[in-house]
Amino acid sequence: MNSSLKISVLAAISAALLLLCSCSGVEEYMPLTVGNWWEYEVEIYEYVGGMEIESQRDLRYSEVMFEENSETNGHLSWMVRLMEDHGVAYGYYISLSEASMTIYDQMDNVQGEIYLKSPLEEGTSWETVSRADSSVAVRAEIVSAGITLELPAGSFENCICVRMTSTREVIDDYPGPEDLLWEIWYAPDVGPVKSFTETSNDQIMFRRTAMQELVDYQIF
Repeated sequence: MNSSLKISVLAAISAALLLLCSCSGVEEYMPLTVGNWWEYEVEIYEYVGGMEIESQRDLRYSEVMFEENSETNGHLSWMVRLMEDHGVAYGYYISLSEASMTIYDQMDNVQGEIYLKSPLEEGTSWETVSRADSSVAVRAEIVSAGITLELPAGSFENCICVRMTSTREVIDDYPGPEDLLWEIWYAPDVGPVKSFTETSNDQIMFRRTAMQELVDYQIF
């Protein structure tokens, strides 16, 4: 092998190794050490016929990494959501690996909802089901990566945004399908830092939005 070819091969190997080293696993975007906590500020708006009928501003809630359990569905972590002035709202379970993050409402649930999946790059997409109703199909996609967010809790670089969409056909006595759009921004070594949710029903001209942003956190 001549010297120029050797240099080309070494350069190609070095570039491949650099690419492999730069790829982040899902675990980096959801740190789950017991005692970690995140505090969010939330704004909620509801509209009927294009007119605002209700709004809730300056709501706050915290999420606390409570304990770990490895007996069911592999390695699970229990996250508890605490609403300001209302105490515990609910808890849920997270199964995490380098390749994916799945959330379960109950520890013994067979089917969970996949919230993150590698490779963590724009265009990665997957199909899953709602953890609240396994008959509802959910489509998820990483719609942006490498972005910087300026939030009350600080500046966060190399964030990724996951967009999840689903449709439920009939909700209680309301006619027509209900569409759900959910966008979640994750920051490395921090976790979810921002989310936007929109629920809409065109037949009854109803729309509800919720925006939450990280205001404080502690990661061990």
